[in-house]
Amino acid sequence: MSSLPNRKYYFTTESDDEEGSIKESPYIVGVCGGSGSGKTSVCREIIKKLPNKRVSLLSQDWFYKTLTEKDLENVGEYDWDKPDALDLDLLSKTLEKIKEGSAVTCPKYDFCNNKPSTTEFATVEGDVILFEGIHIFNTPELRDLIDIKVFVDVDDDIRLGRRILRDTKERGRTVESIINQYFKFVKPGFDNYVVPVRKYADIILLRGSSNKVAIELLVQQIKNEIECRNKNEFNNFKNKYFVEKFTGPKIEKIFN
Repeated sequence: MSSLPNRKYYFTTESDDEEGSIKESPYIVGVCGGSGSGKTSVCREIIKKLPNKRVSLLSQDWFYKTLTEKDLENVGEYDWDKPDALDLDLLSKTLEKIKEGSAVTCPKYDFCNNKPSTTEFATVEGDVILFEGIHIFNTPELRDLIDIKVFVDVDDDIRLGRRILRDTKERGRTVESIINQYFKFVKPGFDNYVVPVRKYADIILLRGSSNKVAIELLVQQIKNEIECRNKNEFNNFKNKYFVEKFTGPKIEKIFN
């Protein structure tokens, strides 16, 4: 087990490869969209439709930076919607490790105390990784690691309503503070940083998780990709193991 740089609570676990084995690279599905667009709900729908696959969720929200004492003095004025609020370098390194086939254990982010949790963790590994967040398409490094990019497109009013319900229930905030933050930071952040990367999406998912037809088509694409990869991996293994391990020695014995 080794720790990733810059954050002591992040760990990677790499299994010892047996001779002739091939380390599998998971299929990474990037789910982007504005705050309250229903990215997590879309991911849940995908997970429900892939019961026989190993599927994990990787959330960009786990990579928010720990606030400084100066930030904490006026936390209500902190801009959570700018890309600089995230440790994008650590996020890229983590996704690279996952792409290599390693299991990564990440702390979730404690939004009540504005720092990574020391008690809640998630281990990310599997055949399919659902990678969600508002800024996951913002850098070439992240985009290059994503196999298929999905943008969840939902009306602004719906997103604001969902944000109010979530933050009052889960983060103990007042409706007034949520609305003030929305118009001061969330909406400008969406217009400046999220809308411009919509063009990188392979799929635009209108209406979010309520668009059952689009989600079904996306799930079928994921299944097809996994089946194709499994066939390729078996053929690679067969060629590597049976040809090198059996054919080679037999030929040597014949000619010696």
